[in-house]
Amino acid sequence: MLDTEPLRVEAAREFAAQHWPTHNRSQGFQWEQSDFALGAFDALECVGVAIYRVVGGMAHLAQLVVASGLTHRGIGSAGTSIASHCADRRGEHEAKDGKIAVR
Repeated sequence: MLDTEPLRVEAAREFAAQHWPTHNRSQGFQWEQSDFALGAFDALECVGVAIYRVVGGMAHLAQLVVASGLTHRGIGSAGTSIASHCADRRGEHEAKDGKIAVR
């Protein structure tokens, strides 16, 4: 039986950097890992952000932040809806369960 225990994030990233390319080659394709962010703006003022990390062909919502005093106005929902639209422009699939599948 395997044991699990906390691991420093740096050590986990080093492990992934070492093993991810081998996994890609064995699957016959190259999945890139990248970050992207979307901002919600009221005129020129940023009032919210959605930060995504694309890993293994899926864009995962890492963080959604709305400015103090502006919550419960649909800003966060708009950010995730816009992410789906941006995914289409970036060559990705539709969003499901907070994730966007990459083609």
